[in-house]
Amino acid sequence: MQRDHIDLGKRTVERDLESLLGRFDLHADKAERPFLWSWRKEANFHYKPTLTDSQGFALLLVQAHLRSLLTPRVPRGLQRWFQMAHRELLSGAWRDGHQRTVMIPAAMLLKAPVLDDDVLHEVNNALGK
Repeated sequence: MQRDHIDLGKRTVERDLESLLGRFDLHADKAERPFLWSWRKEANFHYKPTLTDSQGFALLLVQAHLRSLLTPRVPRGLQRWFQMAHRELLSGAWRDGHQRTVMIPAAMLLKAPVLDDDVLHEVNNALGK
């Protein structure tokens, strides 16, 4: 999280763990403070996030439509979501729907300005703080 410049305090993480206690196979040993957190013995570690067909389809359309507008660094951060969308659609009825769909713009095409990637990265970092 430090790599992504996310600054969280210990108490914030503890509160988040408490809220996740009912959703995941977590165990909190409350005998002493701070609580000791662990996975339950019977925890299902095969959990993986999934997308619905329509979510995957939408993501792949976004990828195709915004490819020319995004700097190379932005899609790298979204790449795992685009890959997940590809995997999800391969197993469903929409497997090639994003390739058979054409997006016709109602106005002039948007073109990204020519910017140095490092400059744009610094601007994005500054805006995100």
